[in-house]
Amino acid sequence: MNLLNKITAKNLKLNRKRTIVTIIGIMLSVALITTVGSVYYCMIQSSIEYEVSIKGNYHVGYHDVPISDLDTFRNDGSVTKMSVTKNLGYAEIETKNEYKPYAFVKAYTKDALNNITSRLVEGRLPENENEIVIPTHLKTNGRNDLKVGDTVTLNIGERVNETGEVLTQANPYGGDESSQEKIINTTAKEYKIVGIVERPARNIEPYDAPGYTFVTYIDDNALTDKVDVYLRYTKEEAKNLAGRIEDSKYEYDFNNYLIILETDPGQAFADGEFEILVYIVLGIIVFASVFCIKNSFDISITERIKQFGMIRSIGATKKQIRKSVFYEATILGIIGIPLGILLGCLASFILCIVCQYFMRGSSDSSIQMTFAVSPMAIVLSVVLGIITIYFSSLRSAMRASKVSPIDSIRNSAGIKINAKKIRSPKIIKKLFGIGGEISYKNLKRNKKKYRTTVISIVVSVCIFIALSSFMGIMLSAVEDELKVSEYNIYMSCFSNGDMDRYNKYISTTRFENIDEYTVFRALGYYDNIYAVGEEQYSKYIKELGLNYEDIKDKAISIGDGQVGDKVQSETFDETLQIGYVTDKKPFGVHDADTPCVIISDELFDKLLPQQPAEIMTIYYHSTDADKLQDDIEELLNAETHYYLVNIEENVRQSRDLVTLVGIFLYGFIIVISLIGVTNIFNTITTNMELRKPEFAMLRSVGMTTKEFNRMIRLETVFMG
Repeated sequence: MNLLNKITAKNLKLNRKRTIVTIIGIMLSVALITTVGSVYYCMIQSSIEYEVSIKGNYHVGYHDVPISDLDTFRNDGSVTKMSVTKNLGYAEIETKNEYKPYAFVKAYTKDALNNITSRLVEGRLPENENEIVIPTHLKTNGRNDLKVGDTVTLNIGERVNETGEVLTQANPYGGDESSQEKIINTTAKEYKIVGIVERPARNIEPYDAPGYTFVTYIDDNALTDKVDVYLRYTKEEAKNLAGRIEDSKYEYDFNNYLIILETDPGQAFADGEFEILVYIVLGIIVFASVFCIKNSFDISITERIKQFGMIRSIGATKKQIRKSVFYEATILGIIGIPLGILLGCLASFILCIVCQYFMRGSSDSSIQMTFAVSPMAIVLSVVLGIITIYFSSLRSAMRASKVSPIDSIRNSAGIKINAKKIRSPKIIKKLFGIGGEISYKNLKRNKKKYRTTVISIVVSVCIFIALSSFMGIMLSAVEDELKVSEYNIYMSCFSNGDMDRYNKYISTTRFENIDEYTVFRALGYYDNIYAVGEEQYSKYIKELGLNYEDIKDKAISIGDGQVGDKVQSETFDETLQIGYVTDKKPFGVHDADTPCVIISDELFDKLLPQQPAEIMTIYYHSTDADKLQDDIEELLNAETHYYLVNIEENVRQSRDLVTLVGIFLYGFIIVISLIGVTNIFNTITTNMELRKPEFAMLRSVGMTTKEFNRMIRLETVFMG
């Protein structure tokens, strides 16, 4: 057996080109497995870091906990980290958001500042009780332009309603004088603003909360009365946290997504569908790699068939021949698997850098891809690499052991000669000459060799198409789940029957940084019949290839109906006729329910003329949402009946996540394509190498270079 091993090792050295190509196939296979596992692990780790940065490093938060009960948590062996905050109260501040007129001041201990505070955008965190940080949306939402370095005096007290009931962030601001809401027992406190943080998560500040969260420092020894406590538990305890605190005497909330990411990451992305995708992709990689590497072994066996015949003729058994092939696979695996793991880690690192580049391009505060090596990914790569190589070499080993010594020495096992004469169509000879005729007959004579090549092409193309389609479906699913908005700022107002009055807010000529906008009006609350503004409607019908005069008095149905059908409204008695049916929505309507109907503004005004309190919403997509908000509000001036919302930060974060998933998915396709190309290249080039004697014989009887090229081209056409 040692002699056979030496012959196998020497054969690998003598056939360096084929050996290198086979090792490259193994490397690509293992590298892709490593990359899939590593990038998936990196996504989980990056998501954990991102979730911690925006919501806090805790599993459960307990509210209104008496100071005397803190030792209970400190003495709990399953608690790994404890952070404490205290609500100091509300203070009235200058803000243009009539539903958010307060600053809500919270004091954080040192541990809480490090674990619960939102991510810093500018400056630093407070270090004493005279310093404070403010949120970014104080400017973008409240239009209050406080800056780092400013000093602010806050009259902090309790917020109560007319009956004296204490109100919290969970109680939205009433907005009218009848609520008799006020702040009592105020204490003036001067703070220096030392930093700006991102908007706190909804668990700290709900979207309808009446106060912007200001954060200051408090010493542990200065804590009094009741506080909020945020705890991290061990991984084992976090899994069963819900059952453990079900009967808690305190109010509490979970950091659910962080718990899922740390305890059951497979369910964190698209309800477990993404983990299924990873397993499917790994299966496809192994399947494609088996074909790629198997072809290398098949070709190796074909090259060595005469050698095996001689060894069999001097007494080698079938088992020894099989072991010789497995020994060759082992050598290639020992070289290819470690190199593949290194290549996969390098690819993961580069992919993380690419992701960071795209994420940083949109904002420094966006999710960042952190490179991390997963031991499980490495082990998985080794195991799947061994399985891939074993199945790749298994069939070749069986075939090598079955060929008889005489056929092996004659090298005729793969060629079947039929008594029937092989004929080629006359058109082939006319198009390609004698070289084409020889090529066609060679394909007919040696079907098995070319069948391998054709199967390689078929498998590579099928996998590419299937995986590309599957990735597209997954990306669409992620986009649907994240509900990425196409607009980043919107304004609701009352037109009061005077559309011209609001033209100054919807003109792209006035604002340089508007890419797209829609003036959205609904015909009725339950109708799903919308107008989108004259400019957007013109763009929309142009995309659909429609003529305005033909469609202006008809409805465009989205997602339902047929041309000629009638649409009945609950708002008016007249029926609308459907003039066109499509699945395409205009800008600003993607969030609307489907099916729905789009009509021209001209028809809208005919159906509902002179509406004194018509609500109009203008959706914008701007290259600089903050500047657009400033520009619009300068024009609004003393106008009070409007509601302007800048959602650029939320849109950016959602788009960043979609970009991250897109890079991840299409990275798979690129490497799968590399495996397919390597597979086809390896198969075709090695087949050419095996036919050198045949080519030499043809050249010796007078075949010209031109005829030779024709012959090869015909083979390529047939295989393609």
